[in-house]
Amino acid sequence: MAGLETTNASAPMSNAQRVSEFWSKAATDDFRPRHQATNWMGHPEVQKHINQRCTGSVDRSWVDYFLSTYMSPRKVGSVVNLGCGEGALERWLIDLGFADSYTGYDISEECIRHANTTVGKMHPRAQFVCADLNQTPLARAAFDVAIFSHSLHHFENLESICEQVRASLRPDGFLLVHEFIGPSRMQWTDKQLALANRLFEALAPEQQIDISAAPRRVKRAPAARMTIAEWLKCDPSECVRSADIIPVLEQHFEILERKDYGGTILQKLFENIMGNFSNEDAAHRAMVRLLIEVESILIEAGVIPSDFTFLIARPRPERLPTAGR
Repeated sequence: MAGLETTNASAPMSNAQRVSEFWSKAATDDFRPRHQATNWMGHPEVQKHINQRCTGSVDRSWVDYFLSTYMSPRKVGSVVNLGCGEGALERWLIDLGFADSYTGYDISEECIRHANTTVGKMHPRAQFVCADLNQTPLARAAFDVAIFSHSLHHFENLESICEQVRASLRPDGFLLVHEFIGPSRMQWTDKQLALANRLFEALAPEQQIDISAAPRRVKRAPAARMTIAEWLKCDPSECVRSADIIPVLEQHFEILERKDYGGTILQKLFENIMGNFSNEDAAHRAMVRLLIEVESILIEAGVIPSDFTFLIARPRPERLPTAGR
């Protein structure tokens, strides 16, 4: 969603334009409810798990943790969100009084239009800019906090965007990252898929219904991986270099804290069925917690890695050019 280099100038529509068009769906009114029903992070029990992993408490968000641990008694002056979508994160941050000013960048014209006409009205110093950040430089030393929230995996030139963001932060600024760091181009391992499908087959029939096929009530197909060619046709930016994110970040930032929170099996297991687990049903909540625990045990035992992480980092000092070069 955040930005993508144009790699095929002869095509009728550039990759950047295709990505913008693909993510225009995020500006529709039903996107968030649909996403919540089909995505593994859409259930409150999963959010509690993520909170626990990131902050040590099921009731404490990463925002509260960051503000109390790193900013108190300071206040965030300016925050930039790289890949802001339709402004959902800014809406939350504004409600919490996170910063004095907010800037969001995204490549989708529809998302930016939606953010400016809705969230932009909530705060006098909130602005949303449509830009391909591979082509649009950020102002130097302009921000106290920079955020990538499930957007960094859409950048192909990780080195360039990380250098840009490092330079855009003030010397005492922070980078916050919530991110997918699993297989590039979502080339799931055979082990991941096998584990997800074994657990899926153990679910009750009513929990296996494919929500994305509504109004038809059909069993969801087994978890599988799309080919790279299929991803290039669908969304050329999807997880383009996700497996390289941590090594590249470490070149430009000092990672102060890193909290992995799984998703390696759960993302594929709950895909298009998450809404079948009602938060009002105690048995459903218990089943979600049990499946979370199964994944956590496998990660802690070293059977599988974590595909998602939260980290807090500081910009490394800028390297000055060597004299005479």
